[in-house]
Amino acid sequence: MTIISGWVPASVSPEEARRDAQATRARVELQDLANLRFVAANEARKVGDPDRLTQRDIHEVLGVSQPEVSRILRRVRVAPDLLERTPREVVLLRTIGKIGTEEMLRILTEWPYTFGSHEDVDNPLSEAYVPGDFDQIGESVRGGLLSEAEYNQIRSAAGAREADAATVVG
Repeated sequence: MTIISGWVPASVSPEEARRDAQATRARVELQDLANLRFVAANEARKVGDPDRLTQRDIHEVLGVSQPEVSRILRRVRVAPDLLERTPREVVLLRTIGKIGTEEMLRILTEWPYTFGSHEDVDNPLSEAYVPGDFDQIGESVRGGLLSEAEYNQIRSAAGAREADAATVVG
């Protein structure tokens, strides 16, 4: 059941309301990503290409303000890595039902994770932490999008690959 405008029918359990709220948030985040990718694909077209859209056209297609189109363009230009698929995106796709749990776990247990680290390991007072994409898995558990069992399965597979890589390097 989808909640509309904050109205929650009495028959909706707190758990169902929480799942609906998570799905709504996931849809918004995925739509933002789709907008970024749409704008990036448009930007990749050469100037003069008849299929290349103006900011005004993008504003109309996406249904966002022209200042928002400018912000999206800036994000695409400054951080093109935002366009890459992430573990979070995979979790969000499961959250809205686009993929099932089995497919999500297959993808996430095979993911070539990067792991977060402190930039200045020689300085014990340094608080600069550079997150890796495995941090998105922990965030998904804390946000209620992954269960502890799913996290453990993903962590186990990622840890095995990390150990294998260390053995090859070491």
